[in-house]
Amino acid sequence: MVYTIISFLIIGAILLIDKRKLKKYKNSRKDLWVYFGILGFGSVLLLIHSSGRTLPTPLYWISAVLKPIISIF
Repeated sequence: MVYTIISFLIIGAILLIDKRKLKKYKNSRKDLWVYFGILGFGSVLLLIHSSGRTLPTPLYWISAVLKPIISIF
């Protein structure tokens, strides 16, 4: 629980620090979508990790996708 609160504080600090920079990109919606997408994805991973759950490695997901393709050949 403590790590989750610390994670939220870190995410809030990142948004406060980047607040001025984000005002410059007010007209560029694509940049904002990419920024918030990456920040959101990283925040979700941070919260999952801080809750004590183990995250699978990217190699596991790559092998899960490629294994059916390789079995065809």
